[in-house]
Amino acid sequence: MTKRKTFQSIALILCISLIVLGIVCVYRTPYGGTPEKAINVYLDTNTSSYRILDEKKDSSFSLSSTRYVATVDCKYNWRGSNQGRVDGVNIYFFDMKKSDKGWYVASANSGP
Repeated sequence: MTKRKTFQSIALILCISLIVLGIVCVYRTPYGGTPEKAINVYLDTNTSSYRILDEKKDSSFSLSSTRYVATVDCKYNWRGSNQGRVDGVNIYFFDMKKSDKGWYVASANSGP
């Protein structure tokens, strides 16, 4: 093999590896050992700065998933846009599910 073909092969392998890594990062499901840790992992991936002010388990929701209601102070996400209210205080409803890997946020919705 010539040097040029070797370089092309290495560049191709590197490009494919970067594409696969990007897809894995975009579509990964963040897990936590507890529902609270899974909420923190979710907020870490979706906001640049947050502080959980209050967090409660809603036991009246459903048998198939667990819902947590959290009051979160998070003003900006990674794009710099506002995360809801002007003061940054948002109420989120996290529907949690458990798998073999741990707890994860199945869906997250914000409230009034």
